[in-house]
Amino acid sequence: MDVLDDRVVGYVYYEDFKGDGYSDICFLNVLPSVRNRRIGTMLAKKAIEDSFQKSYIKKVEISVRVNNPEAFRLYQRLGFQETITFMAYKKQGGPLIPHLFQSVQRRDFAIKT
Repeated sequence: MDVLDDRVVGYVYYEDFKGDGYSDICFLNVLPSVRNRRIGTMLAKKAIEDSFQKSYIKKVEISVRVNNPEAFRLYQRLGFQETITFMAYKKQGGPLIPHLFQSVQRRDFAIKT
């Protein structure tokens, strides 16, 4: 979580899958009014560093919507590489709506900026 002027402006949530040897960054959000201040970069770096401090973590993954190029560029700058593109469905008060995602992962500890 990141706080600016006593208000939460961003957060990251990630889970470890010990049996499978990876961490998954599930959510990374920054308020639109404070984007482009490296808050998302700092939050992602912290999740990556925390994950790789555990000996059983061999990679970190995150899924990003294909219509979110800003987030995709952030993850690329941090050393993530695209592995697959997949479709997921979300129900929005009616029929299931398809959303395309790109799965990206990194397998090394060194933080790239």
